[in-house]
Amino acid sequence: MKFRKPTQRQFFLTLSFFCFILAILTFICPPESLLIVLYNSRYINKEDFLVIKNYAKRYNSNIIDVKDFKSAADIYHFLKQNFSRYAVANKIKGVQIFGTAKSVPSFKFEFKCLHVEGGIDYGLWYWSPFISDFCYSNFAADASTLHQKMNIYDIINEKKQFSFIPQWQIARLPLKRGEYTKYIQKYNDFKAKALPNILPISAFVCSIAEKPGNPDDLCCFLKERLDKECSLLAPGSYRLFGNSEGIFAITSKCDGDYSRENIEKENKSGIRNIVIMTHGRKNRVTHSVTIEKPKTEKSSLTTQKLVLRNFLNLQDVNTVLKHNYYTLTAWSCWLARDLDSHNMAHEILTGQCIDVLGATCILANNDFNKDAPLEKLEDSNPFFFFLEFFKNLDIGYSRCESFFRAKASYASALLNHTSNGNYQYNLHNVLVHHFLGLI
Repeated sequence: MKFRKPTQRQFFLTLSFFCFILAILTFICPPESLLIVLYNSRYINKEDFLVIKNYAKRYNSNIIDVKDFKSAADIYHFLKQNFSRYAVANKIKGVQIFGTAKSVPSFKFEFKCLHVEGGIDYGLWYWSPFISDFCYSNFAADASTLHQKMNIYDIINEKKQFSFIPQWQIARLPLKRGEYTKYIQKYNDFKAKALPNILPISAFVCSIAEKPGNPDDLCCFLKERLDKECSLLAPGSYRLFGNSEGIFAITSKCDGDYSRENIEKENKSGIRNIVIMTHGRKNRVTHSVTIEKPKTEKSSLTTQKLVLRNFLNLQDVNTVLKHNYYTLTAWSCWLARDLDSHNMAHEILTGQCIDVLGATCILANNDFNKDAPLEKLEDSNPFFFFLEFFKNLDIGYSRCESFFRAKASYASALLNHTSNGNYQYNLHNVLVHHFLGLI
């Protein structure tokens, strides 16, 4: 049988057909994961943009200048409209934001949760509004919902189109104009060092649940659960420093007291992951001590008083922690409040810190229980987040991806245990806890 040589027209028709099919398949199933990079050209200089551009080259990236967008909801609508096909194919690596919330807007929320005893908890007056980058982590929300005042109670009660489960990583590097070159030099030097995926830990812990038995004793959880029970931490890979004062002093066996002297010694000892659990403010990390107020002539009752002493603040943190690079894993309220350049998170990132896990509002401590069995840990217990975070680090994921995966597991578990009256408070933690650094 003889085969006819195709004509030039037939050849180009066939080639065009295959190119068309390839284009359709590429549109439906993008070949490579995409990193979406957001920045605002009005808030950076040429050197800053060069840093952003060179960083983006490390990935298959799409760099977007948001200078003409009026709100986070408008940016979200644009991203959803242009990158949904990547989301459907599970091909979005993450969204990397450069700049504060003034330059790249974040989403506004009000504090409103279902109270464990029934009714609605509106929080204290200064808790609202707070901002969150969480909505950038999936395309499940309706854009009109994001333009309204959002809160957890109404989203759930009114069945709004919204998902509390992140689908990809979100990171924000909240720096100002002119601060990027110094940061990237530090970051590259840190990455060039042969460091273990789980850095040696220095944990500084105050009980913030203020309950008998210290159910939120992170020192105990790290040692007894993550090390001895789960084998996620090796003996000798962590050092524990607990508050030794007041009614709710940490009773776990520690390596030292919760003090500025000890945290500086730990920073001098080498590159470490500094873990802090305590009450916090936008401008400081506190040393939290609960004391008994003595009886008076007017009252025969013994009452308690929370004393918040200075531990680290905007003026001294980069002096105390100046000796070595470190990462900061903080369970402390407000350290990243407003995602601006006037909070502890920003100040820390301009020093020796590589990245921060920090909150833009209060972190709810409802249902912390260090002694819960592993099979019960996911029932509205914030320690489930810590377990998942260190488990993912142990697997080999980066800190940012471990944070994302831990948050996804935490949120999924909460939505599977909605009969627990504290689940909405824990969902609040999902919204406010941020990874501040680079993906």
